[in-house]
Parts: sequence; structure tokens; C-alpha cells
Amino acid sequence: ARCVVIFLTISLVTVSVLGTNQFRQEFNPDWFIPSDSYLADYFAANKINFEREGSPGYIYFTNQSITHNLPTFSNFAKELAAAESVVEVEDWIYAFTSYEAAFSNKTLTGGKFSDVISLFFATTSGGRFRSNVIFDGKISCNDTAPHIKYFRIPLKFKSLETVTLQSNANVELNYLFEKWDLPGYEGTWAPVYMIWEANTVVGSAFYHNIKYMALAVAGMTLVLLASFTAAFLVIGCVTGTVVTAMATLCVFGFTLDPVSCTALVLSIGLSIDYSVHIVHGFLADDTTADKKERVVNTLTNVGPAILQGGISMLIPFAILAFSNSHVFRTFFAVFTPTTIVGLYYAFVFLPVLLSIAGPDPRRVCSTETTITSSGRKNGSFKKCSEYDFEPYEGSDVFFY
Repeated sequence: ARCVVIFLTISLVTVSVLGTNQFRQEFNPDWFIPSDSYLADYFAANKINFEREGSPGYIYFTNQSITHNLPTFSNFAKELAAAESVVEVEDWIYAFTSYEAAFSNKTLTGGKFSDVISLFFATTSGGRFRSNVIFDGKISCNDTAPHIKYFRIPLKFKSLETVTLQSNANVELNYLFEKWDLPGYEGTWAPVYMIWEANTVVGSAFYHNIKYMALAVAGMTLVLLASFTAAFLVIGCVTGTVVTAMATLCVFGFTLDPVSCTALVLSIGLSIDYSVHIVHGFLADDTTADKKERVVNTLTNVGPAILQGGISMLIPFAILAFSNSHVFRTFFAVFTPTTIVGLYYAFVFLPVLLSIAGPDPRRVCSTETTITSSGRKNGSFKKCSEYDFEPYEGSDVFFY
């Protein structure tokens, strides 16, 4: 029977590891909208019918001699429009220079620039770009335009679904900005940057958090159980539980996003509860030195309480399966398998390991009864071995 349990556990871990290899990283704020809402239907229809229009973005500048750098900005906009991640660029500077060419083929001076740009923004071809320029005062087609304080170049990004494409887009844009070194450049903003940044941060933050959480849990487990073997067995069970939870997320179609990242980190603290109580009960059992008997005693003494705690935790998480909220459904997909698999490791796999390679008891005690001279019982007392305060030779228990 023990060989069967070990084989099943190894198979479970193997399948879980293979499943985590398919676990992809993706975040979309639209997921936080209830799937049965009108707003969710709108975003779904908009993505199907108008996705090729792209997501808007803006490149912001302060005015540093724009009059003398119009060709530079226009050439930059042309190269930007050819980028893999860009759908189009609304190059109002090129439109303005084309409009100005109708007046004269001479180089623009400051005064002429101010006169022409006020007329340009009053035309049908230039009026649609008016919101992209901030003047230091009001502008009128009959008057010289005031000084330009700020301006921006609008563009539209393609829909980039994978983290690799988003990362490549960031690299491409940064390369263009470094290449042209545009005067007055302040920064770029687009709503999709929130998604790109989240996908960039979540991946690294997840593995950092998992690593530090695992180290903290391992350290506390080692200190509280005071046994290297016991701590190693508990940490192994917790690792198997978390890996299975990650694989379950992949099966349910979830991805690594801020919600699942947080839930998986929390699952470490939830899954350790079951195994550590079983191991602690095994260490505390001092009725015998036989490992199999100690496992039976542990499951008899603390097993019911641990099982009740696991079931009481499973019930509220199972109800979340019927929710339309992405957050609640993610919690269901993480914490439900965490509870079920955590109980499996605590009640099935861990007892098998303890019966084979469990740590020695901290002491072995027996109950003895005193008999009077008349043959009557005079009471009982607990007699412990000489190892009351010293571990057995070869034991890894290092303090009490």
C-alpha cells in the first residue's frame, strides 16, 4: 500500500510540473469586469469589431525650438509609424509643414511660424490636431499664435497579447527615442502601458515573493519543529501542494496575473498548516518508539481536528466557483486544490513517509501502576526513558 501511495504522489507531482510548464503570464484589466455585465459585452464586441484601430497613446514634449526641428520630428514620426507595435501615428507636424508649403518655400521664422500655425488650426485639415498643442494663451486665426508650451504626437498601438511581444515593443520604442534624441522629450503614455508594466513586474515579483515566502516558512518550520527531517518532509509536502495548485490554474484557463500571484503566495501559508500539525503530533508522541504506531496515534489524536479544519476551509472556497468575479474565481482555482491536495499530503503521503523515515521521538514514556502490599492498586505514574532531556543517538532533533 505504501508503494502505491508513493507511486501516485510521484505521478501527481510529475503531471503538475508538466502542467506548470504551460502556465503563461498574461494580465487584462477587462477580466475584473463581471462576465455577465453589459460593460463586459461592450468590451468583447469592441475587441472583435474595432481591435484593428489600436490602443491610443501619446508622446509628450516641452517646446524647445520646435520651429527649427520640424523636419526632425516629422522624420521621427515616419519611422515610428513603421514600428512593429504601432498601427498609425497622427503626424500633425507633417500635416502642418505640408500646409505651410502652400504659403512659401522659405525656412520658417518664429514670427511666420506663429502666423501660419494659427491659420492651420483654423482649417478643417488642421483643426482635428488642435488638442495636441498647448499654447501660452488663447489662439485665433486672425492673430499671431502665442508661444507653444507643450505638444504631443498621438499614435495607436497594436493589440499585443503575449509578454514577449509587449517586451519587444518596449525595446523598440526605447531604441527609437535613444536614436533620435528628440529635444524636449518628456515621456510616453498609453493605457496599454498599465497592462505591459503589470506583465513585466508580475513575473519577476511572483518568483521573488515565492522564494522569500518559502525561505521564511522553511526557517520557521525548522525552528518550531526542531528537527531537520521533520522540516524537510513538511517543506516537500508544501512544495508539491503549491506546484499542483499552479497546474490546476493552468487547467482552468487562468494565467499568472496580480490576483493569481497573490493567491499562490498565500497558498504556501495555507498548505503548511495541515502537514506541520501531523508532523508535530508525530514528534510529540512519546508512547512508543515504533514509527508505524506513532503514525497511527498521531492520526487518531490530531487527525479529526485537522480534517475538520480542512473541510471548513474548503466549503467557502468551493462556493466561489459560481461567482462571476475574476478575483473570486481565481481564489477558487487556487485555494480549493490547495486544500484538497494539502489534506492528501497530510493524511496519505506524509504518514507513509513518517512510517519509513520519520524522526525519532523526543522521548519514550510508559505508564506504570504501583501495587500495595495487600495487592491493591495504589495509582499510576508516567515513567520516561533516560532520554527525557537528550535525543536518541543519531536523532536530528537539536533542541527542546
